[in-house]
Amino acid sequence: IYLLKGVEERCAPFWGNVSELNTPWFCFVAGVLHSEPEALRLAQAISESEGVELTGVYAHCGNTYGCRGAEQIHAVAHETTALVLQFMEKLKAVGISCKSSIGSTPSCSQPISDMAKLSEVHPGNYVFFDVQQSVIGSCGLEDVAVRVLCRVIGHSPHRNQLLLDCGWSALSSMAGGIVMLEGHVRMSLQEGYHMREEDVFPVTHSVEIACNDNKLSPMML
Repeated sequence: IYLLKGVEERCAPFWGNVSELNTPWFCFVAGVLHSEPEALRLAQAISESEGVELTGVYAHCGNTYGCRGAEQIHAVAHETTALVLQFMEKLKAVGISCKSSIGSTPSCSQPISDMAKLSEVHPGNYVFFDVQQSVIGSCGLEDVAVRVLCRVIGHSPHRNQLLLDCGWSALSSMAGGIVMLEGHVRMSLQEGYHMREEDVFPVTHSVEIACNDNKLSPMML
């Protein structure tokens, strides 16, 4: 969206001097704290501006990525949902009506009942899952829907490494992420893995890898 004159004037106290900007503005994971008075004032400023519509309130509970198991995920999802719904009541009290939404694949995978009170849920790689999600507790390895098929093209036992014909970005958006090789080897993209005698992967052998982070997968399909 382009920053309109009315929005610029009303939102200057929150965003600073942006009068010289004449480029599209894109929204990412950012915002203001729900507990700060500026949050409500910002919502009012946007809703009262001509040429722009406040369509919703969104919170991404990224702290679910530090969870291990459904119980911890439920606790984070409950807190995030409650805070969003509380803020929606504040908006309602001043006559503002819009959608409410939260995100994160773990919270969507392990939903709580109060999430039904939200307008929307925006998970990221929920449609595919990945090894990272299985570690968190969002899913099991059998639920990971995307695999990368590649070939073994070399061995480096002295470096504790196996060389494959795919780049790390095909397996994870984070260098050093953990992947699952044929379901039985936990392998780091940077550190290699311990080559056991029973792990025989001859050159030209095809291997199937469950990715660490499937956020890149839709762009590569």
